[in-house]
Amino acid sequence: MDPRTGTITVRAEFPNPELLLRPGQFGRVRAVLEEKPNAVLVPQRAVTELQSVKSVLVVGSDKKVSLKSITLGDRYEQYFVVNEGLQGGERVIVEGQLKARPGMTVAPTLAPVQPAATPAPGQSGSPPAPPAAPGAPGQGPGKGR
Repeated sequence: MDPRTGTITVRAEFPNPELLLRPGQFGRVRAVLEEKPNAVLVPQRAVTELQSVKSVLVVGSDKKVSLKSITLGDRYEQYFVVNEGLQGGERVIVEGQLKARPGMTVAPTLAPVQPAATPAPGQSGSPPAPPAAPGAPGQGPGKGR
């Protein structure tokens, strides 16, 4: 690793029969560095930051809003991996955070989770897991992409 640029030189060989890549062109490589089975993911837009403390608004079983401070890990697509502060299955407010206040009673509605896009035919790697499933934080789940 070059400490001046933060890059690693990698050499890869692969077939290019259609000559899609020409000399002088470059590409980006994504590698799985770590896998976190059963990771808790939260949409990036649900996270607020105040004085370097990241938090989310959570709706409890009594339909009351509470503010939870969280510790974030890496990003995975449009989500953050939550290292501490949330448990799987907790309901996080994604829309209307400006109207909701801790202690307030709300009538939440569940929004469908948008699944990750599947790779194009012929692309190497396994199809991505849905956002609530295990994934590699900050990286795509497929190898060689």
